[in-house]
Amino acid sequence: MNLEEHRKNIDEIDKQLIILIQKRFQIVKEIAFYKKENNLKIFNQNRELEIISKKQELGKQYNIDEEFIKNFFEVIFTESREIQNKLII
Repeated sequence: MNLEEHRKNIDEIDKQLIILIQKRFQIVKEIAFYKKENNLKIFNQNRELEIISKKQELGKQYNIDEEFIKNFFEVIFTESREIQNKLII
């Protein structure tokens, strides 16, 4: 496989990542409405720490650095909270 083919494959994977992130954020919006209806707080630190821990364990199976997993999900969580805050206010 040549460089252009590798790049094309990466571009396709990046597209799939964007689509999956959009799907995740759609669910985040639905969760926001549920939290609003049930008077739940947006931020749940225990839940976020639990997710990070589980994803780090999963990442180990695929040789992905634990710190990368932590940073990646912290960015996802920050954006998720912002989305929810905009919907609930």
